[in-house]
Amino acid sequence: MMRMMMATPAAALIAKTASPLRRRPFVSALAASCTLMHAQQTPSLTTGRRSASTSASMQPATTTAATRADTDWLALRPSFKINASNVRVLHEPSDFFSTLLKGVAQAKRQITLASLYLGTGARERELIEALHLALSTRPELRVNILLDCMRGSRGENEKKSSRAMLLPLLERFGDRITLSLYHTPLLRSLKKKLIPAKFDETISVQHMKLYMWDDTILLSGANLSQDYFTNRQDRYMLFEDCPEVVGFFQKVSRVVEEHSYRVSSKNTLEARRFDPLACSIDEFGASMAAGMRAILAQAPQHSPAQRPASTEALVLPSIQLGCFGFKHDQAITSHILSSTPTDCAVWVASGYFNFPESYQQLVLGQSQGATKTEFKILTAAPLVSLLLLSTREEKRRLGECSV
Repeated sequence: MMRMMMATPAAALIAKTASPLRRRPFVSALAASCTLMHAQQTPSLTTGRRSASTSASMQPATTTAATRADTDWLALRPSFKINASNVRVLHEPSDFFSTLLKGVAQAKRQITLASLYLGTGARERELIEALHLALSTRPELRVNILLDCMRGSRGENEKKSSRAMLLPLLERFGDRITLSLYHTPLLRSLKKKLIPAKFDETISVQHMKLYMWDDTILLSGANLSQDYFTNRQDRYMLFEDCPEVVGFFQKVSRVVEEHSYRVSSKNTLEARRFDPLACSIDEFGASMAAGMRAILAQAPQHSPAQRPASTEALVLPSIQLGCFGFKHDQAITSHILSSTPTDCAVWVASGYFNFPESYQQLVLGQSQGATKTEFKILTAAPLVSLLLLSTREEKRRLGECSV
């Protein structure tokens, strides 16, 4: 029986403007996800039915399942064969934080952290101190940090922003650490002035969650902030000793960095290939999409005859940037939703639940059609959505159960 796990990490599927996960084109962001297939039966998931899995959400989702032998997942590009024992799922926010600290402490060559933002609390300072120690004791180490510009600069006037937190590292270590802030070209001029800071990310954000050190990558939906380090549950998948997978996601991160501002040691924003606030939006989008297409074209692909052995897992990364017409992840997710085996169960885990019309039709078609697919959906309760909490007291009151 084939076991499959699909995770949408970095790019919490919130990153899809005019993309499959929204009923209307409203939010746009860069999305990156990963499907893991393992040729081994999973007793805990066995219910007398064969099963398949998918993820569909506005946030990264992780789901697990098994597919029939003749399913053509291997025709999807890219795909990487890895040792199945090198994959581990973390279970608690504290595990997420301790794994990050351990990775920073052990890194010898490179550390890459891509997130929506970095918080300003005590745990975040502990992470920065770990980065400072690593850079101080390993001269060959290089650090790249990618954040969303609007979220990463929020609170800058009060010196309580992600930028302010990281500035001492930039001043101390110069070119050995790079801080990039992605600013969507869709938010500029009058629109930028009129939309309140709390809602500017509804236009577009850098929403990838990629945490890499040397040949290890931690894919998650969690940001680098106190609540995600302590009591806000998310999904975390750790790939150790997987240089090809790390290399793929590093290339994805680099493309975004090339289209982002670089923060100088004087806390100024320096444009690279494009200035998002002044360039042609079409040229900006075409350049980003071309960069992503080039990454996919260079990545390996396996044929259905090259199925993984019982000790192997197959990793299928996907990328989405719907606002610029790049919908690789949408194609893969649609393929999975439309090709479930007969009499199977599909588990969908999502921080949000708002399928677009196209996904609704696929789910209804598979559940009511000849395959009789059973869909089981796990999502967060509306009461624990921080987007709905307007006061600090409400956030504190629900902090222990936030998802």
